[in-house]
Amino acid sequence: MTLTIDDRMAEVRRIIDAGDPYTECLNGLWGLLESSTEFTRLVPESNRIKFTGSNLKPIPEEISGSMVPEVRLIQTGMTPHTRGASNLNQCVCRFELQISSGDQRLSALHNPLKWIAWKALLKAAETLVRTVVWDGEQIVRFAKMVSVTEGVSREDLNRGIIGWSSVWGIECELWFSKQP
Repeated sequence: MTLTIDDRMAEVRRIIDAGDPYTECLNGLWGLLESSTEFTRLVPESNRIKFTGSNLKPIPEEISGSMVPEVRLIQTGMTPHTRGASNLNQCVCRFELQISSGDQRLSALHNPLKWIAWKALLKAAETLVRTVVWDGEQIVRFAKMVSVTEGVSREDLNRGIIGWSSVWGIECELWFSKQP
C-alpha cells in the first residue's frame, strides 16, 4: 500500500505527538533547572538553548554580551541494555549541561551559576524518579551528576567571547517494563 504525502505526514505527526522517553528525561532536567528562581533570574529564557520544540537552529551563530550567561542541555549518548531483568529493558542516557558565563571573573557569573545549577541538580534523583513519565510509567530509576570540567575559553561554547565555561556530565538510567 502506497501512502499519500498527507497520510505520511499524518503518520509522522502521530509518532512525534506520542513522544519519546529521551525527550521526557531531557525536559525533566530542564524542569529541575527552571524550578529554581535563582536560575531563571540569572539566565534569561532567550539564553537557555533548548534542542526541542520548533526552533530548527537554536544555537545563535554569533554571541554578544547580552546573550550570556548561556546554558545548553544536550544529549551525548546512551548505553542500551535489553532485558535488564526478566521483564525490563533499560538504558543509561548521558547528557551535558553546558554553561558559558561570558565573563573572565570566576566570582561574577561562573561560580554563582555553578552553585545554582548544582543545587537544582541535587534534586535530580528524587525528582526525576517521581516526575518523568512516559507511556504511563515512571521510567527514571536514578539520575546523577558524574563530572564537571571547566575552562576559561572553550571556542565551541563561547563562540568568540572569552569567559569561564563548564560542562557537566549527567547520567539518567531509564527502565521500561513494556516492550517497545
